[in-house]
Amino acid sequence: MSTNVKVQVVRYKRHRRIGDPTSPEVYLLKRKPGSTRTHTIDDLAKEMEAKGTLTVGDVKHTMHELIEHLRQKLIEGDKVKIPGLGTFHTTFRTEPAEEEKECTVRSIRRVNVRFMVDNNLRLMNNATATTRGPNNVTFELCTETATRGSDNSGAGDGDNGGSGDDDEGILD
Repeated sequence: MSTNVKVQVVRYKRHRRIGDPTSPEVYLLKRKPGSTRTHTIDDLAKEMEAKGTLTVGDVKHTMHELIEHLRQKLIEGDKVKIPGLGTFHTTFRTEPAEEEKECTVRSIRRVNVRFMVDNNLRLMNNATATTRGPNNVTFELCTETATRGSDNSGAGDGDNGGSGDDDEGILD
């Protein structure tokens, strides 16, 4: 991993309490729109082939099998811990019922896959970290003029709520 790569961020303004126009406005940071790349299994397999002894086909097959077995264990209601990465598990949301007999499995409205990061993978802001390590992320604040020419998504709009990656609701 290269240490000179910087994650680009921009400032945006919103109300402290989302949806409450009387709450004070605050500035927050979000990823610069358009600065994130999406990597596929093919991309990762090519990188892994270049660094190891496995072929692209071997890596892709192994990753597809991992995904299939991960999905099966989650369907069975189990957790899957991948050391150095984290733990996958399922949660669900139910509709509240007034009476016990109304509370059935048909009350389940949404099933979610959750991920809890392993402590070895937790990332740190390099600007505030007391020690330097491989999990430190370096952020770069982009200037407003640089983002206006390349992005028309309204990064500075106070009412858009940002990208959805930050904490929603109350900021305290």
